[in-house]
Amino acid sequence: MKKTIMALGAVSGLTLLMASSAFAHVYEITVTNKMADELIAPVLVADTKYDGKIFAGEYVTPAAEVQVLTGDPAELAASIGGGAKVAHGADGPPGVLLAPRGAITFQIETNADALRIFAMVAPTKVPDNYLTGVFDLSTAQYESMMDDDKMGDDTMSDDKMDDDMSSDSMSDDDMMDDSMMAAETMIMGDGSTEIELARYDIGNDEGTNTITSVRGMGFASVAIKRIK
Repeated sequence: MKKTIMALGAVSGLTLLMASSAFAHVYEITVTNKMADELIAPVLVADTKYDGKIFAGEYVTPAAEVQVLTGDPAELAASIGGGAKVAHGADGPPGVLLAPRGAITFQIETNADALRIFAMVAPTKVPDNYLTGVFDLSTAQYESMMDDDKMGDDTMSDDKMDDDMSSDSMSDDDMMDDSMMAAETMIMGDGSTEIELARYDIGNDEGTNTITSVRGMGFASVAIKRIK
């Protein structure tokens, strides 16, 4: 009987592992720097379930602070573990930044429902600023279906999509900071889905150590499409 229970446990564990793998998809992500004269440091992407590794109350965690102040996401990525992906540009110095008007494209395999994008704005003009946004992966289009007639029908732009993006669940009391909210998505010409990243200041140089929003738009965008 004991061996039978152990065997059933092993089968159950294997089933769960297979189910977890089955839900994973591969996404192609393109980050575009829309700023005229500022660079973006290496970009960290992770499942939003790890947001607690990035944000702590009205501030960022120590590991995230290192990324915002130095541009190096290694410590934050290590604290998250295998759930984090880091992408580098090729500009600079030091040759790992994303230049103005430039873009980087990379892939990530994940079973996440939403992804957090997080990157430092290189301090050539302003210190301790970062860009972030949450990408709802249910809006990411599957590459093999992009030419399907369904892409042009009303189901892609009906009121339900707007209602989902602005529902009370996106703006209740436990989502106090804009940096924790999913961004509005746009369908692009190539079928990919795009969001705009927002910009924030952590107040380190001012000594406030409080996250505040930086006014403006067109800092950076992230386009995602599912390829597997």
